[in-house]
Amino acid sequence: MTRRAAAWLFGGWAKFFRDLTRAMDLVLVAGRPVWRSAPLPFISTVAAWWLYVPIHELLHVAGCLVVGGTVTELQLSPLYGGTLLSRWLPFVTPGQGYAGRLTGFDTGGSDVRLILIDLAPCLLTVVVGVPLLVAIASGRLPARRAALLFGPAVVLSAAPFLSVAGDGYEIASVLVTALLTDRWLAIRTDDLVGLLRPGGLPGEVATAAGFALIAASAVVSAVISGWIYRAGAVFGRRFAVR
Repeated sequence: MTRRAAAWLFGGWAKFFRDLTRAMDLVLVAGRPVWRSAPLPFISTVAAWWLYVPIHELLHVAGCLVVGGTVTELQLSPLYGGTLLSRWLPFVTPGQGYAGRLTGFDTGGSDVRLILIDLAPCLLTVVVGVPLLVAIASGRLPARRAALLFGPAVVLSAAPFLSVAGDGYEIASVLVTALLTDRWLAIRTDDLVGLLRPGGLPGEVATAAGFALIAASAVVSAVISGWIYRAGAVFGRRFAVR
């Protein structure tokens, strides 16, 4: 692979880490001792993550309903409000094992609908997270505002990269197996780690070809995550955060 091809495929990863390190330099150091500059960004990051998990899962629900699917169950850990939300939303079930997971839904067998459902939370990354992180990294925001927004910016902009083995892998595995026989549909999942555990992969798929398809899907997932970040950077240039 040439350097130009690698930059085209994975340049989003490099840009994310450049923006992240620049933002950290400005927010966590900013000419002050770290022990004075770090608390606010740290608190905002923890709070942003706690709020983002249920919002992320509810965006999957919204995406499913918008594209014409149906939802019967969303498992959400009590830590992220699963018990509370189950009182108001009948499809929410307090669950364990995952922070949150849409476990009961029907797309009518449509691959396009499934991909759009997986992509739904990325809307926050593109229109909010990446523009915020880029704005912080550029130094355009006042120091205190940058520190306060650092958490949401990092959590939202990092979401596609954190989902490489989750939603991103499912999107990629759908694309990779779209023209193959039903036998290979077993590699489609939003939990790549679980798929690779002992017993996670059906015997008829646990072959060299099956693992090659899984590896290809993982690579495609990594490419997609970087492109989502780049889409957010383009959006941010058009609608700069100030």
